[in-house]
Order: sequence, then C-alpha cells, then structure tokens
Amino acid sequence: MNLRERLEQISKCVKSGDKILFRGDGWKSDGIAIATSTLTSPARASHVEVAIWCHGLLYSFGATSQEGCKLHAFVDYLIGYHGSAALRSVVDLAEIDRVALGETFVREFNGRPYEQNPVEFCAAAVRARDASSLFCSELAGECDHWFGWLDERAEANKLVPADYQDDRHMRLIGAYMLPEIILKG
Repeated sequence: MNLRERLEQISKCVKSGDKILFRGDGWKSDGIAIATSTLTSPARASHVEVAIWCHGLLYSFGATSQEGCKLHAFVDYLIGYHGSAALRSVVDLAEIDRVALGETFVREFNGRPYEQNPVEFCAAAVRARDASSLFCSELAGECDHWFGWLDERAEANKLVPADYQDDRHMRLIGAYMLPEIILKG
C-alpha cells in the first residue's frame, strides 16, 4: 500500500478535533523541539494542527508563519510535508457533534494571522489569552476550548506542540487522547 492509499484509509477514522503532530526536517523545527523539551519529555513535535471535516472533506487546519490560520486537504498536505507526522485521536465521552463544531470553529478562526511579533510570541507564556493572532498550538488549544475539552481557565497560548504528545499526558474534560499513530516518517 502506498502512502496516499494508507492516508486515505486512515482518514476514514479521523474525526474533527483530532490532532496531527508534525516534526519538520529543518533547523526551525529542531529549534522549536529543543526549546519545548523538558528533562523528562523530549519534544518530538514541532508543529500541531487540527483535523476538521468540512463539507464532507477532511482537512488539516493549522497556523503557520507563511499562511496564518488555513485549511489544507488532509492527504495532499501530509504527502507534501517534509518531515514526519503522527495522529492523536480524541475520544469524546459526550459524543458531541464534532462536524458541526469543527465547521463553526473554522468559520471563526480561518484567516486569522499567525503571531509574527517575536516579543509577543515569547510573551505568550505570560500574557493573558488573546486569539487575535495565533501560533499552531494556540489554535489547537482554542479548538479544545471550542469543543469543551479544555478548562476555560486553561490558556491556549501557554501550550506548545509537544504538549499534544502522548508522553505529556494532556488532561481533557470529557475526552481523552489515544496514543500516537504514525502517519508519515
């Protein structure tokens, strides 16, 4: 089975709100991983996006410095990505309508800018929650707020991509994440 066929097969099981963890091949990804590692949990992920079903198609929804918050066709985006990728499926105990929530989340956040100001980017760890411009893990955290999985007191701007790794044991409300499934690399 080639990569496209494998990803198309996996995509049948992906739900809106699931997380896609990325690790690029370049120095920027290495720098993010080093900066977000802890003594007990080295960062494997340098970028995170959210799986979203919208109008019957599966997308990867993320925030990047080049495009801001934008949807990408799931399979094509993963095939073209230079690096590795893994899926963290979210099991929702309340069985909410994840497709409808995902579509409204995209309507609210699509097109918002990426946090470009280096001072603001670094200050995100101490500033109050502000979703006017976002970085990737902040968008993923806002999704978790939107779906009711993250306590409202938890600030999405304090999250880093590695927080979504299975060894970080992120706590969700009424949901939990399954172990990572390698998609690519």
